[in-house]
Amino acid sequence: WGGSYLMIGAYSDKKDDAFEILDFLTSLPFMQARSAFSGDVMNSKALNGALAGMDGLKNPFLGNQNHFIKFNDLAKEIKADNVTKYDSAVDRVYSDIMRRYASGEGGFKDADAAFKEFATTIKSNLSNIKTVIVNGQEVA
Repeated sequence: WGGSYLMIGAYSDKKDDAFEILDFLTSLPFMQARSAFSGDVMNSKALNGALAGMDGLKNPFLGNQNHFIKFNDLAKEIKADNVTKYDSAVDRVYSDIMRRYASGEGGFKDADAAFKEFATTIKSNLSNIKTVIVNGQEVA
């Protein structure tokens, strides 16, 4: 899925230093340490496999289970054949509205009102798309 992007500017005068940082932040040892500390699943089969195989990696919130074992099992069944170039745009709108709804900032009287704003925004932003279906419900 992703959410963070790291880049090195073409005109940077510190490309070597930037590459060293980028290389470190995307290395298996760093991602393994970060995932073990935070519980985050990364987009790396090798990393998640290594985390699932760690006997000492336990999540107190989950009754000391190693949740990476389950994530690995579930990941095998993910099918991305229905992913489109529009998914990130839909996700940005959805995330923004859900954040505002959950924090009370959106002024929504209920979840239906938040969903209606989501549908309206999607219809406006993706007016060239004939149909948008979210969780089995047509919104545009």
